[in-house]
Amino acid sequence: MKINMEKEKKPERKKKPEREKKPAVPKEPKEQKPQHRVITSLVGNLSHALEHEVDADEVSEVHEEKPQAEKYHDREKRPVKYRFFLVFGLVVFWLAIMGMLSVVSTFRELAFDITNQTALKEEFELFLFPVVINDPPEFSGAENMPASVIISSAVWQIILTGDKSNYDRGMATISIPENDVEMAARSIFGSGFDIMHMSSGNIVTPFLYEAETKSYTVPENPPFFTFSPRVSEITSTGDSYRVIVEYIAPNPQFIAGIEYEIEPVKTMIFTITRTKDRNKTIQSIELNKDNEEFIHF
Repeated sequence: MKINMEKEKKPERKKKPEREKKPAVPKEPKEQKPQHRVITSLVGNLSHALEHEVDADEVSEVHEEKPQAEKYHDREKRPVKYRFFLVFGLVVFWLAIMGMLSVVSTFRELAFDITNQTALKEEFELFLFPVVINDPPEFSGAENMPASVIISSAVWQIILTGDKSNYDRGMATISIPENDVEMAARSIFGSGFDIMHMSSGNIVTPFLYEAETKSYTVPENPPFFTFSPRVSEITSTGDSYRVIVEYIAPNPQFIAGIEYEIEPVKTMIFTITRTKDRNKTIQSIELNKDNEEFIHF
């Protein structure tokens, strides 16, 4: 028996017939959404840019900032008039501000000076009242002043501005110690002179000195029919003041409180020293040469 050494060939499998491939259906292009109107107007349609093959370098060049030199060059192109009016406007504005500050400062100083002068005039008028009542003569230095005027001025100061509550009283009179009269006299004329005590005043307002009691008997509320001071001008040099004083004569209308135009009888110039503590001393009295006519009572 012959052995068939050859392997029996396996029967080949039948191949499945290949399916016929259907032709590819072309895909419909997607509808491109319309871009926003504002964006389209600013940057354009992307597809339009692609169709025209815009170079990226060109796009970057469009958005690239101008060099710094070009910026300054653009500024230099501004009209000269514009820069001139800008500078001129700033100067005018600065001058207006400075002018306003200057006006405010001037008015403030003026108001202060007026207020200060008014208060100072009233202060000197009150100080000079006891002296002007006596109508003293011209003098330079209290040692040249008549003793009767010094005593009378001191007594009048006590009557007008002093504290009379501790004085002994009589029939419409008060008794003033001579020490108080001396203190009042030195507060007016200083301390560089001797005080001689004596009776003074006049028939209507007598100031009687009593050596035994070392006191003055004077009317408590004496009437006065003589001058009153009105300070018209004050100038100062350090502690020294030149005070122009108008002498106002008594008038029935003034006594009755009726307003009228007051004309001075004469004008005197007082030289007065005034310390920081407002202590005042009369150094001299002279007639104002601009008004030499006057009346003595």
